[in-house]
Amino acid sequence: MRLNAGVVRTSIRRMLGSEESRRFRSVEAAYQKLVTRRTGAVSYSQFGEDRLLRALFSEPVGTYVDIGAGEPASGSNTFLFYRSGWSGFLVDPVSRYQRWSGAVRPLDRFELAICSRTLGAQDFYEFEQAQFSTTDSARARELVTAGRKLARSYQVRSLAIADLPVECSPTDACFFSIDVEGAEMSVLESVNWERTRPGAICVEELVFRVDEPSEVGRYLSARGYRLEGRVGLSSIYVHDDSGRGIRAV
Repeated sequence: MRLNAGVVRTSIRRMLGSEESRRFRSVEAAYQKLVTRRTGAVSYSQFGEDRLLRALFSEPVGTYVDIGAGEPASGSNTFLFYRSGWSGFLVDPVSRYQRWSGAVRPLDRFELAICSRTLGAQDFYEFEQAQFSTTDSARARELVTAGRKLARSYQVRSLAIADLPVECSPTDACFFSIDVEGAEMSVLESVNWERTRPGAICVEELVFRVDEPSEVGRYLSARGYRLEGRVGLSSIYVHDDSGRGIRAV
């Protein structure tokens, strides 16, 4: 019988009380390890993005930068790579994701923050379904209008990708995953493109047209990237100098 994650978490909270208690955190960490220790998974991503990325990167080890990382396994574009030997940087402002990732992905470095070209504290809108959380106030209003429930808003630390100790060239086994609910350009503009040029960038684009390059597409094209694939809400851009392309999925 398959466990329902939401039901189990609710039961844990009722039994153990505050999320800040040591007992709650230890049980929560054990649960996260249990539900993510599966084998033969086809994909952990929401729409199969990790399988397309795997078609681009077959190397046994490499580095990723996962912005808006979310849960350590479910819906993750990088957990499949972690399981195969990769490691990297996870950036997300939701504190429970930091706890879960520490238990499930101890080799990764987790930054409790948002990623932006603007440093310092910024407003963050956390929804009950945390994958919809955003720093974009207009996007937050859209979600509330659409029926999503805002859990709370607060200020969070902001960092730039340029602040992370990661250097790569297009031919290296390195990619970015960006899922930030409308703040993609701010993330991309925080990169030092002379020092860090990943072979591919998987980015969620909520506004996208097949017949017209997006703002993200135009920005990346000017830096040597081409649109290689589109799955669900995510676009996968590949650097022209990477020597990579999606041949099979």
